[in-house]
Formats: sequence, structure tokens, C-alpha cells
Amino acid sequence: MSDKKIVSRVVFEMIGRPKEHLKKTMEDFLKTLETEKGVRVISKTVHEPKKLKKEVMEKNKYNGEMFSTFAELEIESEHVMNLFNISFKYLPSHMEVISPESFLVDNLDLNAVTNEIINRIHHYDSLAKAMLMQNKILSKRVEELIAENRNKGAPAITFNNSDLIKKPNKTGKNKR
Repeated sequence: MSDKKIVSRVVFEMIGRPKEHLKKTMEDFLKTLETEKGVRVISKTVHEPKKLKKEVMEKNKYNGEMFSTFAELEIESEHVMNLFNISFKYLPSHMEVISPESFLVDNLDLNAVTNEIINRIHHYDSLAKAMLMQNKILSKRVEELIAENRNKGAPAITFNNSDLIKKPNKTGKNKR
């Protein structure tokens, strides 16, 4: 790759509560980012946390007061791999390369980036499969526990929103 430094604009967003904790978390995050090898923060603007609107809270099923903030950074990286490392490690919500306008990429650099992407995808795929398997095992165990409790005369648990628990009558059978 060429010896030119890569200048990029990067945006990081956070949601949380309370407001003071969110501010501190963003500050700590940016301090960590500033220690990344091969990356220099040229400028940064951190926006004051704002309370999320009611519609957003309801849509995302958040309980209680939630706040959001974001930081806009201009960074300089020594190498394209530094840019990809930031993307993978910190998951910015937006990244825009400002300069240079074009790149001459060596096949070794392209191979490294491509293999890093492939490794990450395999890792996330394996995590997703493990979580699906755990979910299946837990669901089966919950069904077994419900059946065991039903046989012991305990209240039947259903997943109908209007009637989550049905109380047994004196004979141990559920009222309907």
C-alpha cells in the first residue's frame, strides 16, 4: 500500500442510562480508542446525551428513561488494516474515508483484509449457532419443567398474554 496516511471521519453512537454514566462511558471509550496503535485522533466532537423519544422507547421496548449520545471523530491511520481493525473492534455507526481519494492496494494487504473479514464471519457464525443450540436446549428444558409441574398439580403456565397462570382447583386439575 502507498505511504499516504488515511484520513477518515468516524461516528460512534451509544445508548444507556443514567445520563452521567453514558457520558463517562463515551469518554472512557474514546480514551481507549486514542491508544490504538497506528491511529491518531485529529479531532473529536462529543455530543451531549439526549433523552430518547417516547416512540423510540416503545419501538425498542426500553423501560425507564434512556439517553443517546454520539461522537464524531476525524482520525488518521497509517495503514488500511488499522481502519479495518477499528471497524471490527469498535463497530462505528458510520465511517467515511476522506483521503486519499484512491488506493493502490497490494495483494498481500487485500488478502489480509479479506481473511480478517472471513475469520470474523466464521466466528460470528459459530457464536450464532451455539446460541441457537443453547436456546433449543433451554426451550426443551422449560417445556419439561412445565410438564413436570403440571403433573404435580401446580398452576399451568401458558404463553397466552391474557391468562399467563391458571390456578388448579381442589382436585389438582386446572380450571378452564
